[in-house]
Amino acid sequence: MTILGRFVAIWADPGSGRRQSESGLSKVEAAFKVRLPAPYREFLKTYGNVSTQQLMTSDAIVDNSLDLLFVFFSAREILEETKSYRRGGLPPDLICIASGILGNPFCFRVPECNEREGRDAPVSLYMMDDQEEVLLAPTFVDWIASFLAGPKTKRK
Repeated sequence: MTILGRFVAIWADPGSGRRQSESGLSKVEAAFKVRLPAPYREFLKTYGNVSTQQLMTSDAIVDNSLDLLFVFFSAREILEETKSYRRGGLPPDLICIASGILGNPFCFRVPECNEREGRDAPVSLYMMDDQEEVLLAPTFVDWIASFLAGPKTKRK
């Protein structure tokens, strides 16, 4: 099983996640003039916009975590939420891919995605209150793997 598959098997809420279509992801790319990383595209096409509320009741909070992953956005939500966060101060070169429980968006940088031509890209957390970007991982897959590095048991 892949890292992405293991993450979903362990942390995705049962029944969450609608698989995203190629056309929906292409609309995101066209709207923001970005080439999304292939592993991220594959995640959304295979598993969908899963929610991870189980992380909130687990022992898996990553050390030094600034916000805990709550839900991945659908293609439509990427469009809507990125525009909404930009109205609140999100820099225009960031696109939102997920949200944390504190309401901060997890993001890709458009220029870095485009420079990498579809290869995996860094994931950042944008702290809305502080208007500060924090690099979380050098790639999407590394970010997902960070949730698998700690305890893998769900609290009862």
